Amino acid sequence: MQTYQQGGTSDARYTRVAITLHWAIAFFIILNLSTGFFLDRLPPPVTLLHISSGITVLALTALRVVWRLTHPRPSYPAEYSPWERRLADIVHFCLYAFMIGMPLTGWALISANPPLDSPGAAVDAQQLARIGQHSHAGGNPPIWLLIPLPYIAPIHEMGRDPAGLPAQRVAHDRFDTVHKLGAFSLLTLLLLHLSGALKHQFVDKQRELARMGIGRRRPQFR
Repeated sequence: MQTYQQGGTSDARYTRVAITLHWAIAFFIILNLSTGFFLDRLPPPVTLLHISSGITVLALTALRVVWRLTHPRPSYPAEYSPWERRLADIVHFCLYAFMIGMPLTGWALISANPPLDSPGAAVDAQQLARIGQHSHAGGNPPIWLLIPLPYIAPIHEMGRDPAGLPAQRVAHDRFDTVHKLGAFSLLTLLLLHLSGALKHQFVDKQRELARMGIGRRRPQFR
């Protein structure tokens, strides 16, 4: 880590890999939230886009965690107060938890449907048709139209037999509720994260954005 004597602050950037992963994850999260809140009103191809970007967030976050564990981040600038450091740590931890948890609950949600051409799928289709709804049983959704996403087997297989349909529907509804609540929680965390960065950048006059690759660091004084 590089330190700068002028003002007693640290302007060391994250590594290029960390910066790339940060902005890539941010892009796909924003894409996911912007489609997820209106998914019921959008055409089916948007659902595949939502699923693909969600699994991409999961994969990139896993890489980010591995990189973080093997490459310590720059320390907080000296100007940060103790409560700001604690709050930043809490928000970062929660962001990581939701960046992993949200794709997993979404994956579980689409897995909580009976396997295609199974006895459970036939009964499910008949029961839903009576109330004017369509069964969600189908083939594996292709990630970016290239790689079929495997279902989470224990959840998916619950509905193979008609006797397991009630339990699978309960699981589906629970995953759906958790996923929706998680979206609002993640949005709140993102706003906290962004607000903190903008406060340090424009109110405290620190080069906060430069740490994540936006703008120039101040000249180094030795």
